[in-house]
Amino acid sequence: MTTTRFLIFKKTEQVERKTGGGFDERKVRELSRYMAFDWQLPLLPAYAELNSAHLMELDRDFICLQTAEAIHEMAQLDQATIKKVKGIVGSDFSVLISIRPAAIAGIATWSKDMYEFYRKVLGDKAFDFFCREKAFFMVCASLDKPLIKIYGDVLCYIAAPNLEEMQRLNIDKADVLIAAMKMAFGNKLPLILGHPNFAKDVLRKLVESLLHLTQEKAQLAVSAQLTCKAIVPQVIEWLTKQSAATAKV
Repeated sequence: MTTTRFLIFKKTEQVERKTGGGFDERKVRELSRYMAFDWQLPLLPAYAELNSAHLMELDRDFICLQTAEAIHEMAQLDQATIKKVKGIVGSDFSVLISIRPAAIAGIATWSKDMYEFYRKVLGDKAFDFFCREKAFFMVCASLDKPLIKIYGDVLCYIAAPNLEEMQRLNIDKADVLIAAMKMAFGNKLPLILGHPNFAKDVLRKLVESLLHLTQEKAQLAVSAQLTCKAIVPQVIEWLTKQSAATAKV
């Protein structure tokens, strides 16, 4: 790493020679003040997607955009949204754009308080959550903070119909069912809960099996675990069929 974080190339020709040339001279000169490392040079075609407003908002955080995908995500955002989110996330901004710049659009729809809460609960996975569609955020709006803690990173992948189905349960029953599904379905749970058809095909029956039970939470947990374990073969078969149907489309 150089002692000066942002080197200004003395000659535009240096950049063009290393990247094969063909770049607009004004754009290269504008970008050159943010270039500090050789690894950035192959990213020049991607950097060209950024406009002056992007560069102004990024400033020293420009260095955090380290892949063409991240640069492309940033280029889709307008200056007003970026500026608003910088105010919401504060010192998190550099971490945010180094992980998922696309999350900026989602964060802009939430208050600073809720951003900080989701960030605390989900850690860096919060940026996956904030990349989700705005329609999903409308479903999440009815969740109180204790329930958000219960769902945790499930909110990063659960489909809206499944979340709506789960919301029929009180907090204790939601807690035991989520725990039971994690135990039974393991690393396939994101694929299962991420499929909207799971709500009507399977989850509704699971929810209804718990709705009217009046057991203590420990007993509810055992019941949920036994039920989920028993339907694993059925759910895996269902998932296989869903995948096959999707492949045909």
